[in-house]
This record gives sequence, structure tokens and C-alpha cells, in this order.
Amino acid sequence: MDVDEAQRKLGAYGRYQMLYYVIICLATNIPACWHMLATFFHGIVPEHHCRVPPGVESTSAAANRSAIPDDVSDPYVRQCFVYVNGSNVTEKCSASWNEWEYSGDVTDTIVSKWDLVCDKAYMVKMSQSILVFGVMTGAMVFSTLGDMFGRKPIFLLCQWLLVIVGTINAYVDDICAYLVLRFLTGALQQGLVVIGTIMVCELFSAKQRTFAGIVIEDFWAACTCALAVLSYLIPNWRHLQLLISLSGILTIPLYWILPESVPWLCANDCYDEAETILRRAAKMNGVVLPKDIFRRRNSDYDDDDNDEKTKMQIFANGEKDSADPERRAKTKKTENFIARYRRLRHQRIRSDSGQTTNRYTLLDLIRHPMLRTHAAVMGSIWLVITYVYYGITLNTKDLAGNRYLNFFLTGLVEIPAYTVSFFVIKTWGRRLPLLCFHILAGVPLIISAFISDTAGGTGLFVLKTACVMIGKFGITASFGIVFLYSPELFPTTLRSQGTGISSFCGRVGNMIAPFATALDVFAPWLSAVVFGTVSVAGGLLVLILPETLNRPLPQSIEEIEQWTTTTTTEKSSAVSAQTTTTTTTRTRISAGVVTETGDDDDVTDPFTTSAKQSDGDHRL
Repeated sequence: MDVDEAQRKLGAYGRYQMLYYVIICLATNIPACWHMLATFFHGIVPEHHCRVPPGVESTSAAANRSAIPDDVSDPYVRQCFVYVNGSNVTEKCSASWNEWEYSGDVTDTIVSKWDLVCDKAYMVKMSQSILVFGVMTGAMVFSTLGDMFGRKPIFLLCQWLLVIVGTINAYVDDICAYLVLRFLTGALQQGLVVIGTIMVCELFSAKQRTFAGIVIEDFWAACTCALAVLSYLIPNWRHLQLLISLSGILTIPLYWILPESVPWLCANDCYDEAETILRRAAKMNGVVLPKDIFRRRNSDYDDDDNDEKTKMQIFANGEKDSADPERRAKTKKTENFIARYRRLRHQRIRSDSGQTTNRYTLLDLIRHPMLRTHAAVMGSIWLVITYVYYGITLNTKDLAGNRYLNFFLTGLVEIPAYTVSFFVIKTWGRRLPLLCFHILAGVPLIISAFISDTAGGTGLFVLKTACVMIGKFGITASFGIVFLYSPELFPTTLRSQGTGISSFCGRVGNMIAPFATALDVFAPWLSAVVFGTVSVAGGLLVLILPETLNRPLPQSIEEIEQWTTTTTTEKSSAVSAQTTTTTTTRTRISAGVVTETGDDDDVTDPFTTSAKQSDGDHRL
């Protein structure tokens, strides 16, 4: 039997799958979510004004305050200028004065630490953009390393390096060092998300993997809510950063208890170790697997370490040993992941040496009009979604009311959003729900732009916050749909590259999102209007794309060129006869997952790995 059939025999949601699913989801989302969104609290800007310059100080506090232009309506002037010698002439704060004094409920942030206000205020937002640049880098690097060396070692490597990098970041005294470490944090965070998402999806057979890929987002949402609570209890940014970083220490026991991905092992001819894991899972689930799970090959015993004695023992004992995966697995127990990579690399070179199969390239994606349209439109939609999603999340501190409660609510609304999107696309497809959720996000955001916090003495901030949360619900649901929709628009051999281009555009949206509120300098309502307008425009772009509900994943460009924009249930015999391999990308919160879809799914599943993928390539 193949790996997917073996996993189906374990049961749909057995104790083994659900136990490790919860463990990996928590181990992935707690550090990944907290490191990604920590800037929201690290970068809180306290109330501040220029320190009174030398020679102006007085024993009278009122006289000292008279040097501060509190009577000016422009907040930039109030915070960044002082009156000169009691006159109405102002000048900017000077670095030689030890510039600013801070006050308010939160005063210990990176802003007060390095005086990131006035002319240096952009550096707070830049720190988040640098982290996202690290995310883009980490997605490419660690997804490749996960294919080469296995899921488990790269997953744990990212975990423990995040502990080190994050802890150092809590104690640095130089802003440049802080920014460099933020880049490394982004790279490791994305490695954790990429590999973690792959691991949880590879715990299940094809039919359950869409569920696995969606529900992991609910863990992210729950971690967002938890971060709001922790930040309220721990207002000091260094202490909060230290707590976030040291949470990874709890994953040390996973070195002994976390299994390697069974599909990855099978894809790399490590059938003995895969069979050992499956039998342990079967025992935990209370099911019985066949005596010989996988068809044996001579390559199963072809060890490049030339351990002839082990080979002779295996063949001498014949069927007795060939049916004992525990014993065979022990013969390779001392083989570390680097040695295993070298052995597998040698096998791949030998097996690929005689292949002459023609494969599509990136030029084909550009050359064919329909594929070019799919890539351009989907890339634009990804950019819009990430821009609005992170723009709302990172700028909720500008809403009236309690900043911690507002941030908590942005995480809370994601749970029903992902859940609703999962069920809606099973019935209504991708295009119509994606359009509706974009409009649902855009219209309330535009309305919120024209709601004042107060009007006639009555506070309206609750209504404004409600509109923003409805917008967050809509754009989050769109996020959940686009992860499934993107891989379905490209043929098998271009799916990784097509989805990767879309995700890359999404990272661009993520990078510019922290600067979104800079538009409010021109008009206080402008950023919200831009959020809403681009969201509606992104939804309308969906009408250009074809519906993919009930369509098999395309294997060739020719199949896609025959599509119309309406739903079809027609299946070509060449496609329906086999499962296909697809890739999807995850950012945030963006991970890449190699997938295959069973014909019995009514939702095309982009969260499955192939049982045998010789090139093992799912780069972002």
C-alpha cells in the first residue's frame, strides 16, 4: 500500500494524530505568532515631549512646562519642539539635551529606549518591515532545508535558534543590532511556520488535511489573544521579549518524543523508520496494520555506508528480518540527519540520471496568457489581503479605547472567520465567497473612516471598533480561502512557482502595512478608506479567475486553457486517474506545503504531501 492508504488505516482523527497535531500546533504558533506580532507592544509610543533645554530649567514646574508648546494643535510640534527663551519661537529638540521625557501607562518600550520619535519614528515601523524581509528569506531557505534534512531536525533547529536570537534581542543596547536580530527572528519564525504547517498536515491522510491546514490558523488566533493578555500583565518590553523567547525551551522534550514525518520518510526511501512510526501510531489508536505495510525494494537495504556485515545479516535472516522494521530501523539508528541527506542525495542523483521528462519552467508561466493572468491577479489579491490584514492588526493601537482589548478582539474574530470560510467553500466554491468576504471587509472599513470617536458628547468609538472588527473578520476569511485557491490555478509542475509568486506579493503587502497610517498625515480618514477601497477592488479582481470547485488539480497548461470562469464537474481521464502533487505557501502567518488530493474529497486539498517526491521542492 502507499503512504496515504497506510495513514487512512490509522483512522481519520485517532489519538496519535490529534495528540501530535495539538503539540505541533502549539509549538509552532506560540513562538511564531508572538515573535511576529510583538512589535505591536514593543513599539508602543508613550506620551512624550521635549526635555527642557539647559538654561531654561526653573524650580517652578509650571515654568518648565511653559517651554513646551502645549498650546499648539499640531501634535508633532507639541512633541518635537520647544519654545526658545520664553518666546513664541520654537526649535526642534537637540540630541545634546537627552531629548525627550516620557509619561503614561507604558513608558518602557523600544521607543523610549532609543528615542524613536519625531524624525526617528519611522524606525519602529521599519523594524517590522525588516522582520518581514527575514520572513521572505526564511521561507525560501528553511523550506528547502526541510526537504533535504527532514522536518523534525529543521523544526527543532528553528525553535532553539529562536530562543537564542530572541533572548539576545531582549538585552541589546544598540538599535542596529536590534534590527539585525529582528531580521534573523523573521527568518527563523517563517522556518517554524513552514515546517510546522507541513508536519501537522502530513499527520493525516489526504481527506483530512484541508481540515488540518485550516484549524492550525485557529491556534494562531488563540495565540494572538494570549499575547494581548501577556502584554497587559508585562508592560516592560524586555521582560515580554524574554518570555516570548524562552517559551521555546518547552520544546526540548520534543527531541525525544516528536516523530519524523512519515510521508517525508517514504518519499526519501526510509521505509523502515516510517513503518516503525506507523506501528506505534496504530498501537496508540488501537488498530491493526498489515504485516508488511510497504512493498519492499532492494534499495531498502542499499546503505551507502557499505556496512556489508549488516546487509549479509539481513539477507541471511531472510523474511524474518524483512518483516521486522524495528530491527532494521535500529541498524540505522546512529545515522544522523546529515549522513542520511548524503545517502539520499546520492540515491536521487542515480535515479534521476536517466530521466528526460520535459518540465515547465517559469518562462511558461509568463509566456501563456491565462497562466500570466492567474499569477498577476492572484498576486494582486495576496498583496491586498496581507496589506489589509496586517495593516488592521498592527494599527489597532490607533483605535480609541483600550489597546489591549482591541488587539485581543482582532485575534478573537479570526477563529469564527477561518471556521466559516472552511464550510462556505465546500458549498459555494472559491470565487463567490472570496468576493463576498472582500466586500464584507472593505465596506465597514470605509464606513469606519468617517465615524468620529466622539460626536455631540457621545462616544462612538465602540461603533468604529465594531466596523474595524467586521473588516478584520472578512479579510481573515479571505486569507483562509486564498491559501486553498492559489495552488488550484496552476498546473502541477508550475504550482510551486505560481503559488510562490503569489506569496511573494503577499510579503510585499506585509512589508508596507506598518506604514499604512502614514497616510493619515494628509487626512485622518485616508488610511481606513485605502484599506476598504483596495479590499473591494481585490474582491472584484476575483471575477477574472475561474472557479475551481469540483475541478481536479490541473496537470498541464492545456487543461487550464480549456477552463471557463464557471464551475465545472468535468474531469479528464488523465487527471481523475491519479492524485496530483501541489504546493501552497504560508506567511504570517505564510508557510509552504507539498500536497496531493484524493478523488474522494469534495474540497480540493492543498495540504498533502506526495508519497514519493523525488525532487522534494516546495520553495516559496
